[in-house]
Amino acid sequence: MKGHRGSGHTGNGRTLAARESGQGTVEYTGLAVVIAIILGALLFSAPSWGSALTSTVDRIICDISQPLSGGECGAGESPENLALEESGPDSHPGEDTGPQPAAAPEEPGIPDDRLEQELVDEAVELFERAIAEDATGDDIRALREHLADLSPAEIRQLSAQHPNINRYSMPVPRTHEQLASFPTGAEGASWWNDSLTEEQRTALAQYMPLMIGNVEGVDYETRSEANLNALAFLRGHEGTTAAQQERLDQIASSMLDPTGQLDENRYLLSLNMGHPRENSGRWYNPFDWGAAEEKHWPDPLAAVSVGNPDTTETTSFNIAGMGSNTDNMPTEVRRAQGLYDGLDETHAVISWIGYDPPSTASPSVWSSDLAEAGGYALAYALDGYQQTRATSGDSPEVFLNCHSYGTNTCNHALMNNQETVAGLTMYGSSGIPHHLFEEGVPPVQQLNVATYGESNLPAVFATESPDDFWAPLGRNPLGLGIIDRYNPAQDASYGAQIFYSDGEGGNIEGEGVHGHGQNEYDHPERYGYLDPDSQSYETMILILQGLAEEVEFK
Repeated sequence: MKGHRGSGHTGNGRTLAARESGQGTVEYTGLAVVIAIILGALLFSAPSWGSALTSTVDRIICDISQPLSGGECGAGESPENLALEESGPDSHPGEDTGPQPAAAPEEPGIPDDRLEQELVDEAVELFERAIAEDATGDDIRALREHLADLSPAEIRQLSAQHPNINRYSMPVPRTHEQLASFPTGAEGASWWNDSLTEEQRTALAQYMPLMIGNVEGVDYETRSEANLNALAFLRGHEGTTAAQQERLDQIASSMLDPTGQLDENRYLLSLNMGHPRENSGRWYNPFDWGAAEEKHWPDPLAAVSVGNPDTTETTSFNIAGMGSNTDNMPTEVRRAQGLYDGLDETHAVISWIGYDPPSTASPSVWSSDLAEAGGYALAYALDGYQQTRATSGDSPEVFLNCHSYGTNTCNHALMNNQETVAGLTMYGSSGIPHHLFEEGVPPVQQLNVATYGESNLPAVFATESPDDFWAPLGRNPLGLGIIDRYNPAQDASYGAQIFYSDGEGGNIEGEGVHGHGQNEYDHPERYGYLDPDSQSYETMILILQGLAEEVEFK
């Protein structure tokens, strides 16, 4: 781990206006209700796309901020709607059929009336195979190789004739087999930089932004711009469900600065719309009647970076737990901003909502199924990030900051990642399953995490406030002893370095943490794990600066 770079913490970030509700006790309160219901049952019951794609940052800002702020775009800024003259068999002239940027790429020598329709049709077949539930890495590679054979005009035709290409996302690994077979970041970089011409890259980013914005190996500035373009299209599209629309609006809001404009220091690294499934596998609150109608549509997922991840020396991923989803994206990104503000410009902090954590009041918090699936997706993102940076000769340090159920997801990821990360910090853990590790070896020694300092110990750190009543509920509901999990902030056999968050012990000054929440935005007199001036926050800042040796552990 690197030496001291100096803290950029310039004051109490708790004075920010417009505090938003933290998770606090809310996420487990509903869970307690579910427990009561379950126990009661056991005891007493018997058996045309809506607008055109933008091509400039100003247009993106306008599209994203106007519906949220109530403002109006300036005169003359509306994008041209370039409906294709040769619309294809499934569309009509003048109809909005897919992403239509303000300037279409041209392919010398191939007029539109001589496009190879067979190549376009084959691309559709390959795309459908690549997004299938049982898709393999070879399916994705076959699609990429075929796209490299298309002209820019044919890429435009593909998008126009088959707009679902910009509604459904490419898959991310959800199983060990997929993780092992999916293209690496190095493969993605080679495809993007070496197999495609500049004209093809421009066409793909303009006409297939949802795909390009999520290819591991493509630089993150390009990915962010592509994802912003895709986001502008999907918001308000007639095929977008109410639940998806809500989350897309929240993702858009998380990209704005306090003036309502696009924050130039935030990057939309991923936007995953998934595609329809017969059963999403996610537990829905039976009292939320609207959810049942839309449960076959996955919730949009996203990752937003505060700081440019293409250039930083240190990048950390925030992985949240139960009840954290893109419907609360502004608050999740605000947490990342809070950590970023305590560091310097050589750091970036990513709010990664790239998996489905358990819903609030969901008994799935006691299962590791969502953590396992999310762990594969997270491992892929971590490896992809480091491999993408490596293509430019960079080797940034990567840290994980994990809360609640997210600690389970992070441990699953670090049992499967290929590229070693610099450190793992956990706070308020709902528990790590014993079955994840081999017996006889401390779990931290099985994680793909670097060691730190002269001690040469794994850089794995954990804390839990004595006032955190809810984290133990995830590990041992009602004291029934029906779940077998480590508490990394208490069990010496797990092997983490345990730091203080009570405001009293240890050598790091700071306020004690009240409860389970990451931030206590609604209660300025209280402190969550990530609130500036809390003991846990100040300790984490040192860890992220490579100064863990300055911390007195238990």
